[in-house]
Amino acid sequence: MLIAINMIFLLIFSFILAKLLTLLKQTQKQVHHFHPFIPETGPAIGTKLQSLPFRTLNGLEQQLNHLPRPLIVNFTHTGCGHCANHVHELLSEGRVLTDASVIISTESEHISTSQWLKENNISGIPVLIGNEPMLEAYKINHFPSVFVIDEQDVIRAKPITAVDTKKKLLALAGEPA
Repeated sequence: MLIAINMIFLLIFSFILAKLLTLLKQTQKQVHHFHPFIPETGPAIGTKLQSLPFRTLNGLEQQLNHLPRPLIVNFTHTGCGHCANHVHELLSEGRVLTDASVIISTESEHISTSQWLKENNISGIPVLIGNEPMLEAYKINHFPSVFVIDEQDVIRAKPITAVDTKKKLLALAGEPA
């Protein structure tokens, strides 16, 4: 009888362990795509950022090289819950970041960039619409991905937090942090 109870316990434990491992693998895949602390995204620091044509929210074409420098380029996705929090963190650091920032948003099939901005109360920052080929060209593999580029369009930093972003931007502008 004791052996039968142990066998049942062992089967239940094995089943639960298998479910936990499956859940962990699924979570790991999601974290790799959306986690902000994975630095392996985009061109390397020191690389010139290619200026591709994007659409504005009004449907007009705009190039990155028509925006002021130094520039914070913030790649987001409308399906990324953390992206809105990251943008709010940048905006909370003041006008110095807002004035030098652009959001490049790729859209999920469920929500447009305009809806995403409205639902997340994001305004006062230029927004360009990207697409899948743009993500491939820029080697973006997770969201948000942030680059700080200088006057020559060279990537000088890939900061993780808004405070780091502000420090890098001010250093490029030659101002104290």
